[in-house]
Amino acid sequence: MSPVDVLLVGEPQAMARLRRSLRGGEPALRVTVARDPKSIETGLRSKRIAVAVVQQPPGGEGEVSPAGRIRERWPGCAVLGWVESGRTPPQAEAARDAGLDGLLFEDGSTPEALRLQLHLAADRAAERAEALEARARYRSLFDHVPVGLYRTSPRGDILEANAELARMLRYPDSDALRALKASGLYARRRDRKRILDGQRDESVLHAPAMELRRSDGESLWVEDHARPLRDAAGEIIAYEGSLLDVTERRRLEIELRASEERFRSLVQNATDVIAVVSERGEIEYISPSSKTQFGYRPDELIGRIAFDLIHPEDLARVGQAYGEVLQRSNPGTPTEFRFLHAAGHWIEVETVASNLLDQPAVAGIVMTTRVVTERKQAEAELQESRRRLSTLLGNLPGMAYRCRNDPQWTMELVSEGCLELTGFPAVDLQANRVVSYASLIHPKDRELVWQAVQAAVEDGRRFQLSYRILTAEGGERWVWEQGGAVAADADGTLMLEGFIADITDRRAAEDELRTSRAWLQHIVEAVDDVLVVYDAEGRYVDVITGDDSLLMRPVSDMLGRTVAEVLPAEIAQRFLTGIRIVVTQGASYEFEYPLDLPRGVRWFRARGRRIRESDSGGPLTLWSITDTTERKETEQALLRQGRQLELLSRISQQLNTVLEIPAVLRTLVASGMDLVDASAGTAGVWTGEVMRFSEYNRDGLLEPIDLALAPGMGVPGVVAQTRSSYLANHPHADALLASAGKDLGIRNLINVPIISREGALLGCLEVHNRRRGEPFNESDVSILEGLASNAAVALENAQLLAERLHAEEELRQVKEFNEDIVLSMGEGILVQDRLGAFTFVNPAAAAMLGYTPEELLQAPWTRIVPPDQHAIVSAVDADRERGRSSRYEIEFVRRDGTRLPALVSGSPRFRDGRFDGMLAVFADLSERAAAEVALRESEQQFRSVAERSPSMIFINQAGRIVYVNARCSEVMGYRPEQLLAPEFRFESLVAPESLPIVRQAFASHARGEDVEPYEYDL
Repeated sequence: MSPVDVLLVGEPQAMARLRRSLRGGEPALRVTVARDPKSIETGLRSKRIAVAVVQQPPGGEGEVSPAGRIRERWPGCAVLGWVESGRTPPQAEAARDAGLDGLLFEDGSTPEALRLQLHLAADRAAERAEALEARARYRSLFDHVPVGLYRTSPRGDILEANAELARMLRYPDSDALRALKASGLYARRRDRKRILDGQRDESVLHAPAMELRRSDGESLWVEDHARPLRDAAGEIIAYEGSLLDVTERRRLEIELRASEERFRSLVQNATDVIAVVSERGEIEYISPSSKTQFGYRPDELIGRIAFDLIHPEDLARVGQAYGEVLQRSNPGTPTEFRFLHAAGHWIEVETVASNLLDQPAVAGIVMTTRVVTERKQAEAELQESRRRLSTLLGNLPGMAYRCRNDPQWTMELVSEGCLELTGFPAVDLQANRVVSYASLIHPKDRELVWQAVQAAVEDGRRFQLSYRILTAEGGERWVWEQGGAVAADADGTLMLEGFIADITDRRAAEDELRTSRAWLQHIVEAVDDVLVVYDAEGRYVDVITGDDSLLMRPVSDMLGRTVAEVLPAEIAQRFLTGIRIVVTQGASYEFEYPLDLPRGVRWFRARGRRIRESDSGGPLTLWSITDTTERKETEQALLRQGRQLELLSRISQQLNTVLEIPAVLRTLVASGMDLVDASAGTAGVWTGEVMRFSEYNRDGLLEPIDLALAPGMGVPGVVAQTRSSYLANHPHADALLASAGKDLGIRNLINVPIISREGALLGCLEVHNRRRGEPFNESDVSILEGLASNAAVALENAQLLAERLHAEEELRQVKEFNEDIVLSMGEGILVQDRLGAFTFVNPAAAAMLGYTPEELLQAPWTRIVPPDQHAIVSAVDADRERGRSSRYEIEFVRRDGTRLPALVSGSPRFRDGRFDGMLAVFADLSERAAAEVALRESEQQFRSVAERSPSMIFINQAGRIVYVNARCSEVMGYRPEQLLAPEFRFESLVAPESLPIVRQAFASHARGEDVEPYEYDL
């Protein structure tokens, strides 16, 4: 046995006698004597002291200071008091107060007895030192393990908590936690009740993620591994356990679930059809929109070869495009072809394909397909519209043009009527290729034409003029031109658009008429509609007509009456003025006037001249009155038709180049105002709920507005509700315009709906206030309805383009975001086929297992699962083939042979109703496993200390003994099972005179008070 180091502290002579008494014997005692404080410190530093003997000073009082210094240096050291011969020993309480473990008496003690007492004290000191060291190790582990550890009472008092748990719950320290009730930490009190109920029947309970509340109110998600502590009778006396912080994992799970649901919703609810096909063209996945777009349910298409549904005439072209996609990873160009609808007819579709064969999560070609049948029809209609416009312009009796406002009148667009008008084909005039239009204008008229056009451009008005041109054959022709300035070209040059007509014949007729008027006038007048003879007072002398409906009243009722008695006052005054001029000046007089007849408003041209004296000697005037209504209407119709053709040409050009909704609406409003000569206008877009307006055109100035009208609100709301045009010429008498008309200064209004070919409402066009102050009419409504029909096609095309760009951007973002989430997850993800080979391994899984993702692809699962774990995998695989998901713990084997404890969540994958493999997500449980091992070691250490102690007993609050070690039961003279019997109580062992001392101590313990050591008799 090893020698025992003993330190003697006291008076030198007394310590010398004691030292001599301790010589000899086995094991040997190595004795050091300290005479003063300095030598005490030297002795304490030189070696590990097992037993110290401190001399008892006179008077029986213990020497406290040396004992304190010794215990401070060697906490496990036994300190005994030395009582010399003739000295009175101290009381037991005084010895304990002096820090003594016992007394040695010089009187009556043999050297053998003294040595035996010192060896026994050394043994007790060694056991105490070992216990203190074990407790320190446990406390260090308890305070520094990176898992929250706790112990609570059945009533919910927190008896113990480590620093990590305080940090996790954001309390300053463990003491702050122990002042709380455990139930107050749960976000849902039922979670604690569920755990406690479960622990009544189980020795260890693993609670899945549950929510606690931190001190600042934030959530903390933890996994709880707890067990109850029971007394000998099986009653729960406390709970102890560990809390693993899984807040981040919980957050990632929630975000991943939300992300997956969001992306799944985006794909499954997309208007376009999204499909994944294999390299040979087999459809592996297709979104639910296949039903609305193609007529097939997804399950009717999955597994079919996509090429079998493509029109035979398009198959070769589609196959070539598909082959090009297989050769590259970036998305291919859109491909259009015919696809077989479920109803049996062919539909036009457009597909964009992306090669994702090298991405294990997809491993296919992703195709985004939309039906473009309507767009193709719209393109065909637009092409037909262009053809009709070209035909119409080619058949006009003249030349439509678009030219630069330069001295050469450089032509950019010339209709086919150019050849008949000038003798030059249209191509010769374009860009002055052969001849400029300016060179065709008669030299005497060129300056006149230039000045007239520039004056009109400067005033912002349209121009009309007549002049002569020289043809390719050298002839001379009179032409009539009408046109105006339009928006500047890309290089800033102002452009002119207009129409030139040949009026040579009309001009010749006018000249001939003027030269022959004198002798043909009587003949021309003879065939007029009405001939009237007035005297100088304006009284009807004679009336001759072949059509009485052209008269205000019968002829018999007119003769003898004055013109003021027959005609409206304004028209009558004009006749009287003319009669006076003809009579007094001898000149002819001519004017036009409208007359409201029973058959409607008719226009007349009246021409008067003096003919002779009447029978009474007064002068007479002859008036030929011609009905010019048809000519008036024809002229107005021709002007309106010319303007409509101009506008149609301009709209067609702009709609072919602009596919943005605001630009289409702006063009529509400007064109509508120009067409009906309105001074203001706006256009609204139907959102499905309201008609929304964002811009107002007032005399060409654009003003931003923000107006939204629901169905039935205002004129746009009524138009949206009825889908019929609205005409108003009296806003103050119109309930819908009473306030708006006053605020906006509306005198008259037209609102027409914009309706697609399928009958869907797209928006509306509204114009205000005809410039000349005239009212709008039904003809204006018809014109704007036609314009709205043309605009509907442009709006549909613009909406289709905007929707497509938006869908493509969303799909790109979804794809990138989904890939980022999967590749950046901290948990491991494994995907197996039905044979158990890995088809996908994310970076986190590969890193935890010590591989790269590529090294594990196509590897069997047995590569990462050790043989002793195969049974676990086989059992859960059987469940997955039956469609069951599972959650279990397992140990993987890393590449370097070390074990990786993991928590696995697995779910099966099915294709066409058959098991096709599984997807598993696992988390590293290494930290949790390490904590469990540390706790087991700590428990074993404490168990060993308890079992080796001289006496160890554990009594609960009810006075029942719940633990007693073998040595203690032996001292008491009982067998352990007797003391641990449920009916046995500790107080039955206590002597009656000691019961008050024991009960008072137990009460202090129950209140949590510190209790000084005390003695009692058993």
